[in-house]
Amino acid sequence: MCCRPGIPFWNAQAHPLSREERRATPLPDGDRRPTNQFHGGHAAPPSSRFPPLVERPLPPLDDEIHLYTWNLDRPDLQIDADWMSRDERNRAERFRFERDRGRFRAARQTLRWILGSCCGSSPDAIRFDYGGAGKPYLFGSELAFNLSHSAGRALLAVVSRGPVGVDLEEIRPIGGLLTIAERYFSPIEAAELTRISGRFPGLARQAFFRCWTRKEAFLKASGAGLSEEALRAFAVSCHPDEAPRLLIDNSSIGDRSGWSLTDVAPYDGFVGAVVTSGSRRRWSAWELGSELPPSVSASR
Repeated sequence: MCCRPGIPFWNAQAHPLSREERRATPLPDGDRRPTNQFHGGHAAPPSSRFPPLVERPLPPLDDEIHLYTWNLDRPDLQIDADWMSRDERNRAERFRFERDRGRFRAARQTLRWILGSCCGSSPDAIRFDYGGAGKPYLFGSELAFNLSHSAGRALLAVVSRGPVGVDLEEIRPIGGLLTIAERYFSPIEAAELTRISGRFPGLARQAFFRCWTRKEAFLKASGAGLSEEALRAFAVSCHPDEAPRLLIDNSSIGDRSGWSLTDVAPYDGFVGAVVTSGSRRRWSAWELGSELPPSVSASR
């Protein structure tokens, strides 16, 4: 179990069928789900904004990747502070500005809501533990997740087991772009970004953030942690029009043939990346919009 024993948050019976049976069993009349809802998926994530979430989240099947995104500045995602642990409340209070405290609460409470739904229990019953580099995971569960946020937007990936990493970044002005690349990126990446800046200056900023999100998602999936040494130990493709891939790996993270690297773009002006291991081929992605599923409203 990934949660403490107790009454399920959703006040519903556990699924009597296995994951495979649920996928193969048709839904009763009157309960037809849109084609992008649980379970089904696509061969690739959406190339632009995700469709809205209209049902409570279910746990992904073994070959699935579930992505969620939401606006951290929505007031209705910041009111149920009781869902958070004492440690999370203390972390929220350490932020200097109220906007940042609110965004932290919205990130953690929505994370708990989604994972609680996947586990079939209350959001406040979710228990986190942390790896050596600080990567969080669900205590006592194989269900894996990773969360990233930037400029008031969040991106979450959930898989049934195995490592997963995500990163989301707003494409924003940044001074000394090539200097940063030379210090933190591999020589191959720094050279490619210099080439792009010279030949295609309009793409330089996007290429930088594409490179950054691909690298950070890879390090988060591996659990290696973010450090100058780790960042420079491998190289990814940088050009926005080039397929995301791992070029070289001189680190101790592992065989690059076992990793899958995918770009996502859930919002205009943002880029993101998802890294997983294994042969997951079906993607489902949702945005928590202005109207949440009925199960959320019922919890208020």
